[in-house]
Amino acid sequence: MFPSDTPNNQIQKTGAQGGVQAIAGTLASDLERLDDVYFIRIPICFGAGPHRIEVMKLVEGFTPLTGSLFTGEEIRSINRDFEEGYQLMLSIQNFQNLFNRVLSTKSPPRLASDPYLIRADRDRVIAGRSLTIPYDTNNSAFHSQQWAEKMLKSLLFSVEGIEERSIKDDFYHEIFKIWNHLKTKHEGCVHLENSIQAVSKVTMNRTRYSNEVIELREAVSIFWDSLRISAYCAENLKAHVQNSAVA
Repeated sequence: MFPSDTPNNQIQKTGAQGGVQAIAGTLASDLERLDDVYFIRIPICFGAGPHRIEVMKLVEGFTPLTGSLFTGEEIRSINRDFEEGYQLMLSIQNFQNLFNRVLSTKSPPRLASDPYLIRADRDRVIAGRSLTIPYDTNNSAFHSQQWAEKMLKSLLFSVEGIEERSIKDDFYHEIFKIWNHLKTKHEGCVHLENSIQAVSKVTMNRTRYSNEVIELREAVSIFWDSLRISAYCAENLKAHVQNSAVA
């Protein structure tokens, strides 16, 4: 859907035309040659017909001169980040729109009373903002981990029907344990293993109670892994609501 070798560093999205909306809490993408973080604004396209997106123009702070300094592989790396990030953020945005309707109608009631989702989105925003100057990598890593954990717990609560008290007693903050439970029930959950392992290593002792400063590159990587986990959860929550409506 998003060919990386599209000429002129453009990505063509078939079946999308019209308004373009930037999502708050943009993705962080660090390049190997420059020890810094670059934010790519992810537009939401709608309508019908072809629409071309010039990815390099969506990178905050980039000028034509800046772009000319990158190698072809670095530009392709940015394009690949956009391709993946677009789909992940679209999953999250689509579910957020659905969840807002659920909150207004109180239906289905189980999802409307979910104690995790609003707090999860707050963690997402803080995790992204903490990767802007001045960087707070420990804070970003902590909230990225919290974001992923709450989205996984939302599946336990809203889809599996496990009560909040039981979730706390049986799973606590053990992301890997939650994943081991969910992967036996949800198709596709197994493919999250690498992201689950990476996020599971982010402990409060490391991010909150030690003098260790998490490297910028690692904080960005943790954000991405949390994004992958959260997008998967969002797709499953959306499918559950839609299936419940049909039933």
